[in-house]
Amino acid sequence: MKWKSLKKLGLRVLLPTAVLLTPGCSKTESQPDSPTSTDARVQRVTLPEPKVSKPVQAQPARSLSRESVARVYEKRCDSLCTQMLPVIRQFECINNQPVPYPYLDTKGLITIGYGSNIDQWERFCQIDFIKNPKTGQVMNTAEKRAYYNQIRRLKPQFKTKGNKEKPFNRPATVYQKHFTYKATPASMEKMCRTDMRACLNGLEKILAKENIILMNMPDVQIMALMDIYYNTGNLNPKKWPSLYKALKAKDYKTAALESRRKSVETARNQWTAVNLLKAKYYPEPSLGTLMAAFKIGPNRLPNETIALAARMRNPNS
Repeated sequence: MKWKSLKKLGLRVLLPTAVLLTPGCSKTESQPDSPTSTDARVQRVTLPEPKVSKPVQAQPARSLSRESVARVYEKRCDSLCTQMLPVIRQFECINNQPVPYPYLDTKGLITIGYGSNIDQWERFCQIDFIKNPKTGQVMNTAEKRAYYNQIRRLKPQFKTKGNKEKPFNRPATVYQKHFTYKATPASMEKMCRTDMRACLNGLEKILAKENIILMNMPDVQIMALMDIYYNTGNLNPKKWPSLYKALKAKDYKTAALESRRKSVETARNQWTAVNLLKAKYYPEPSLGTLMAAFKIGPNRLPNETIALAARMRNPNS
């Protein structure tokens, strides 16, 4: 497009050069306006000096404080519990959904949700039961106590005969028509997270006695051990000597083989074994080393972290 056509459209062109010269014009002199050449106007433009940024000085490396290490520790624990939630839902729930009504496990303990044990009143009262499904109104403490006593009174009628190891060997669906009040999904998930955090702390204590730093392991390996602990209620070194030996030697194949549980479905054993095998290909985090240097653990955390852990264990505090 030519200059004349641009001018008719009322457009102005900004030139990138500092000085626009016409033929026969020097660099220091500008040609005065002439009636015959109004478009060939010389403009002298003064460009600003470029700003030169100062070189960035390298900041000295900040040493991690005990509180910062504790915050990283809490963040990783929360992440592990979040990752384990769908795993527990898959293996502990019915049709991948938590059981909203109370039921009795094989030992006769009152259970709910993600397999959480609420046989004691202190834990039973932490669950919010829906009193009116239409309005979503939940029970108060007195109503929870009456519901709890009702379940305990009905316990004997569900006992099976001829099975000493599993005296209450009935599916959870049997109890649906007897214990009709259901729990809120939020309270069941909160209870599961509390149980998983307690499981994580207990696992860390047991491994520490065997000179194994749990937080030095990758997430997949910790999750596999958490599943065993959550499912069996313990990970006693006397009952799992070969597993502990393999963990110390970082023999992931042997650890996967030794993680098998007899009373667990094949899919769950396979999930645990695969996660232990995958740990070989994950880098080891340095959080465990930092925790050991600061002497930070489940019983040796800063005051604010202890308070946070206490609130997780007892939501009503």
